[in-house]
Amino acid sequence: MKALKAILLVVVLVAGVVGLIGCTLPAEYVVSQTVVVPATSDRVFALISHVQDYPHWRTGVTSVDVLPEEAGQFHWVEETSMGKVPQFLTANEPVSKRVVTIDDANLPWGGTWTYQVVPQGYTTKLTITERGYVKNVYLRFADKFLLGQSSTISQYENDVVKAIS
Repeated sequence: MKALKAILLVVVLVAGVVGLIGCTLPAEYVVSQTVVVPATSDRVFALISHVQDYPHWRTGVTSVDVLPEEAGQFHWVEETSMGKVPQFLTANEPVSKRVVTIDDANLPWGGTWTYQVVPQGYTTKLTITERGYVKNVYLRFADKFLLGQSSTISQYENDVVKAIS
């Protein structure tokens, strides 16, 4: 019985420390990464723009449901390992820039992704900037220290390079 109490005490203390650290972290963050893709900017922009094809090349995206436009904005829902993630296109400058916003205030996280596509001859510099937020202090801790705030961008960039090659 004493061992069980000791284990419970340790669990409570760890949860408390993780929660306290999570509280000290800012809810909002910005991360940015760049990759050089071995393809023209037209090809890269076409790949990242055709969201309906994401399940064919993006890790963790199992389906995409393209929705009717609302107020002139393109909307879709990605089915991922984290559930359904509604999104909409905030800005689109063909072959150079896209901004995508997560469209569900009830999710514990959200934000925007900005894709900058810069031609470099037969290669393309793709810079992705995530301006995100994490509401829950425990998820904030996990995002910062366990997952890494740029892990999703890294996976996306790896997927782009693999899909293009």
